[in-house]
Amino acid sequence: MIPEYNLDFKNIKPKTVKIEILKQSIKKEKDKTKEKEKPLFSNKKIENLKEKLRKKFNKSDSGNKEVVEVPTMTTEEKVLIPDLNNMQILENRHIEKQDEKPVLSELERVKSEIEKTNNDKALINEQQSFAKNDFYEIKSITNLKRKIVYEPPKPSFSLERGTKITLSFKVDRYGRPFDINLLTRSSSNVEKIAIDFVKGLRFDAVDYNKPDFVEITLFFRVR
Repeated sequence: MIPEYNLDFKNIKPKTVKIEILKQSIKKEKDKTKEKEKPLFSNKKIENLKEKLRKKFNKSDSGNKEVVEVPTMTTEEKVLIPDLNNMQILENRHIEKQDEKPVLSELERVKSEIEKTNNDKALINEQQSFAKNDFYEIKSITNLKRKIVYEPPKPSFSLERGTKITLSFKVDRYGRPFDINLLTRSSSNVEKIAIDFVKGLRFDAVDYNKPDFVEITLFFRVR
């Protein structure tokens, strides 16, 4: 307690004054210091604790070659969990679309092969129908679509016995035979008749320059 400041300096007498200091202000200062203190589990302290744990773990397992590091944990990142059901449906659709193309292409290929085989058979039958008669027969031709558009008159000949002769030749783009070769031999008269007959044949023209190869058999029958 401090008395009023009302002193008479002329009559100053010694006087005892009691002063009591309260500790309330000290307590407030302590409270303020507590508020300013950092939290116990700050990031720096956590990292220090982790480092101590790593060192301790490495010392205890110094005999082992492998060292397990403590992973750094964080709560900031979020892990997105995909919808497995939707993914499965999409994958199935993708697989179906991928499988659909090879199957369709394979069906188209088989269908085209069947159609080509049928067409080839029809052409062969047609070729045989017009190419086979009493005197000659076309054995093979590189282009089945090429037909004989003209044949010379059947030659006259006299033989003691029947025979046949096979020849090969090429046909140019205009349908004219050339490069005639005898594959089987006979008398010189029969060979000449066969070569002259082949020279007189005419095939239909084509729009390519590569020649076609033909093999023909001529029959000489005695009647």
